[in-house]
Amino acid sequence: MEFELPRPTGDQEKSSGRSLKVAVLTAVPYLVSTLSTRLQQMGHVPVGTIGPRRKVTAGRPPGLEAVSAPEGNPICLVGDPTEVESTLQSLRPDVMVSWGFPWRVPGPALYVPHLGSINYHPSLLPRHRGPNPIGWALRMGDERTGVTWHRMDVEYDHGRILAQKPVELAPGDDPEAILMRLTSVALRLLPGVLELVQAGDPGWVQAEDQATDAPAFTDDYLTIDWHGTARSVHNQVRAWSFSAGVRRVRGPLAVIDGTTVRVTRTSLEYAEGGNRIECADAPIWVTGFESVDE
Repeated sequence: MEFELPRPTGDQEKSSGRSLKVAVLTAVPYLVSTLSTRLQQMGHVPVGTIGPRRKVTAGRPPGLEAVSAPEGNPICLVGDPTEVESTLQSLRPDVMVSWGFPWRVPGPALYVPHLGSINYHPSLLPRHRGPNPIGWALRMGDERTGVTWHRMDVEYDHGRILAQKPVELAPGDDPEAILMRLTSVALRLLPGVLELVQAGDPGWVQAEDQATDAPAFTDDYLTIDWHGTARSVHNQVRAWSFSAGVRRVRGPLAVIDGTTVRVTRTSLEYAEGGNRIECADAPIWVTGFESVDE
């Protein structure tokens, strides 16, 4: 995935405080260079990227093993969450920035940086806490989601909030467009977030009465019901693009021309070459699907 960074706007892009040494925690390959460049634009020093060491298997997209480390910013691969603490101790950062890391980080590791650790979460916390927030926003038919930067603590996605911004979800948005819009907003918020961290701002407590969970999808959402509305089917297809969790079979599944397939893309408007299927209230066009390995 290629991403165009927000353009620097002079002194406004740089922190008003001192330069920070920042360690990044991520499993997302394109974020290695993206965050390294963004932090340097802000006048900070990326000291290392920590990511999970994964087994190389056929058909699985490459992880950080295939990424070239930016100069002065080594990639440190760890075999399990318990190795994060010692890796951070070797990097000696002022703060850790987490974005797209799949494991829960043990509490002691979060406090190795003397300014603590912060995390990017693609929802308006406390709504959609968990590993699959964008998927659940689409599944629930939310008209908007958002970006949250929060302090990390031992409870998953429960830390105090430092910054939030809503992001609209339009019916025509494909998964790539949603992801790019969220990423852009998160990167624009980051300078101000790090200024709050430097200032010792604790952030605000999440409202527990508004909390919802966003776990990986299970079998109850695996199969498309063409008797649902066209919008609900379209959302189901988009939602599975973001679904977290490892499964033998990913969804959503449907029968098209007598064959069970995994539907990967749909359109609510006429799409030349697409399979037109009637739903409860309107037609939908299936524009992408793939075979299912039994």
